[in-house]
Amino acid sequence: MEEARRYYGSIDVIIHSAAYYGGIGINKKEPATIFYKNIQMALNVFEAAKAHGVQKVLPIGSACAYPGKLTGDLKEEDFWEGKLHESVEAYGISKKIQQVGQQAYYNQYGITSNHLILTNLYGPYDVFNEYRSHVLSALIKKFTEATDTVYLWGDGSPIREFMYVDDAAEAITRTIAMDHDLQPINIGTGEGVSIRELASKIQKVTGFEGRVDWDTSMPNGVHRKVLDTTRMQQLFSWQPQVSLDEG
Repeated sequence: MEEARRYYGSIDVIIHSAAYYGGIGINKKEPATIFYKNIQMALNVFEAAKAHGVQKVLPIGSACAYPGKLTGDLKEEDFWEGKLHESVEAYGISKKIQQVGQQAYYNQYGITSNHLILTNLYGPYDVFNEYRSHVLSALIKKFTEATDTVYLWGDGSPIREFMYVDDAAEAITRTIAMDHDLQPINIGTGEGVSIRELASKIQKVTGFEGRVDWDTSMPNGVHRKVLDTTRMQQLFSWQPQVSLDEG
């Protein structure tokens, strides 16, 4: 923080987008580590902001923080309406707790904030190792490295939403000048695609001509996770520009 001050002067806003994350596998194997690391990062950021007089902190939230029982597109007013899906509980709750921290540090220290709930992101510099990657980058890795068969978890029926990283960055920057308001804002495309369809798209792009084997003994996760982006469009007068096929 002090080194940053020497280079850039006073710091007005911290965008906290760091996270320890991954797909269903890592959430099942390391729930305590995921919970601890993400909570600790958020606490460190808020404490640093308090110590150095930073005016605003923008911690990035996740669609995993929505209740697992919800059906249809996820709406902001339902954010606290139930238990998280067990497949992402530790990660999701660590993101959900950030909203509590945002309100607490505003009440006591006047640090302003907004609560952004981002959908699944992808793009350059994504994590492409199999253990830490999310589904889209994991599929790219599998299809580019396979010789005859690609093995995939579940049956391919879950519906997910994907947003190109440049669009996510644009949405975040539009939030910097907003007044303090912790009503969640969904950030996404509002468009869902099945994992099976996504795999087919990636198979085509990578030119893989082998066999795809779906292991239905492995978990699918929550059936549908797509954000209702009505509030984002109203607040920003904007929507993502990069389609999934283009991205």
